[in-house]
Amino acid sequence: MLSRDNLFIQFGPKLIESLFFVLLDEINTLRSAQGQPIVSMQDLIDNASNHVNSSPDYSWMSYPIP
Repeated sequence: MLSRDNLFIQFGPKLIESLFFVLLDEINTLRSAQGQPIVSMQDLIDNASNHVNSSPDYSWMSYPIP
């Protein structure tokens, strides 16, 4: 069975991290314009982790990968 690390290598962790940085910049630009405190990268990571951990697996995730 494919390990989680190997799966994320296939999907480009640098791309995913880059998207986090872009989203964080945009969120903080909008928040600053509204006088709200900025969101830290750790806040974004924690929020994403909570969603990943609470989301059900896709059916294909249980199939053995050759």
